[in-house]
Parts: sequence; structure tokens; C-alpha cells
Amino acid sequence: MPQNDTTKAIFTGIICLPVVFYPFISGIASVSDSEFMVLWLLAAGMLLNVFRGFRKTWNFKPSNSIGWIMMTAAVALIWGGILTGNKTAVFFNLSLLALMLSLAAWLAGTGFMLKTLLPFTVFIIILPFLNYFHYLLSYPLCVICAGFTVTLLKIFGLQVSNEAAVIIMGGQKISITTACSGIFQLEAMLLLGWLIVVSVHRNIWRRAAHFIMIFPIVIFMNTLRLTAVILLYMNIGDAAFSYKLHTVMGFVMVILAALLMWSCRLLFKEDEVKKDVQE
Repeated sequence: MPQNDTTKAIFTGIICLPVVFYPFISGIASVSDSEFMVLWLLAAGMLLNVFRGFRKTWNFKPSNSIGWIMMTAAVALIWGGILTGNKTAVFFNLSLLALMLSLAAWLAGTGFMLKTLLPFTVFIIILPFLNYFHYLLSYPLCVICAGFTVTLLKIFGLQVSNEAAVIIMGGQKISITTACSGIFQLEAMLLLGWLIVVSVHRNIWRRAAHFIMIFPIVIFMNTLRLTAVILLYMNIGDAAFSYKLHTVMGFVMVILAALLMWSCRLLFKEDEVKKDVQE
């Protein structure tokens, strides 16, 4: 095994590269797929951030029990796919994830493995099944945003109600579709939010707490966007649902959500002061 720190980093980087480019190699998506690329950049940034502290975490232990547990899981998943005759990529991808986690545990210890868990999961599990995750998450977002939008419209004195993801105004029904759910804006905010929390916090728990705020922020901003669209619809009709207007409002939503996310750093000001004192 390599002994020099730089050599160790290069050695582990070479092992990780196939996973980083796995979605491209397997033909799952291309660089032209903007939604895919946003999450790919997020995972790549997370993995690169892990490598920034690589020299501090290197602790080569081939006897690491967690590594052997992950390797056993990888073999079991491969055989599970073979024995059940499952020809989908699910078993293979889960096995690949377990294999990479076992290598991470052996190469740099359990701590390093845990740090690589999230980016590896994005590369190997989420990106290959991105359409499925869109379907899984978009409907709950549609229902939640429809409910909040109806509440907000009632404040404006409008007689509205909703049935799941359908807003009812008199005899008209407006469906909140996947494009209106905020799922695509959420993906963009995951990347922007991660950049924000990494730039303002060093403590991992502070980062996590700040990062989680992305979800209520996106729901709140998307509710405002849907409310604005419906109010416009009442004044200009179907033109309110035009693609160009929808796109512009989506960009505005992401910008405002990013600014709100940045402003939320003030909630963690005490943490930053303590960090400065300690340094």
C-alpha cells in the first residue's frame, strides 16, 4: 500500500473515479441533462470536500470489521439478484454501493466511509433512478404546496379549496403537476444550499441543521409562486401558465430561496462566534 500522503490521495481517488463517472459510463444520463447535472455536481462537491480532509482521516486497516460487513453485504446482494432472477439494476447498484463503502472503510477508516456514504449514494442509487425519485417526491410536494396555496389564497378573500393536488376555484379545477411541485427547484437549491452551509459553517451538525432548512424554504417559496400564478390567472387567464412565465418565476423562486437560505446563517451566529474565539 502507498505510504506518502499525496500518493494515498491519488490511489483512493483512482478507486473513486469509476463511481463518480458511473452514471455517464452506464449511459444513464448525459451532460445535457440539467437536472441530472445539478445533483451530480452536488455529489462531486461533497466527495471533493471529503478529500480535503483526507490526510487527517487516512488510517489503512484491512481488518476493519465494518469493511468486511459491507463486503459481505455486497456479495449477498449480487447472489440475491442471481438467485431471484432479478435482472434490474437495483441489486447490482446496491451491491456496488456496499462494495465502495467497504473499500472506503479499509482505505481510510469507518469515519471516512461515513463521510462518503451520501455522495456514493447519490452517484450509485439516486442518479440511476432519478425519474423514480422524481415520481416518489413530486406528488407529496404537490399536495403540500396545494394545501398551503389554498390557505394563502383564502387570506386574500378567495373562495377556494383543494382535493389532494387539485385546487378548486368555483367551477374550475387547477392541477398542481410535477413541474409546479418545486421538485426541480429543490434540486437546484440542494446544490446552492450545500455551497452556502459549507462556506459558513465548519461544524458538521451546524451544517446539517442549516442544510435541512432547504426543505421548508423551498415549500414556502413554491407556495408563494403558485399563489402568484393563480392570482395572475384570475387577471390574464391562461397566459399565466405560459412556459416562459413559468420558467422566469422558477428562476426568481430559486434566487429568492437562496437569499433566504443565506440569511438563515444568522440563526447560527453564536456558533460562528465560538469558532472564532477558539481559533
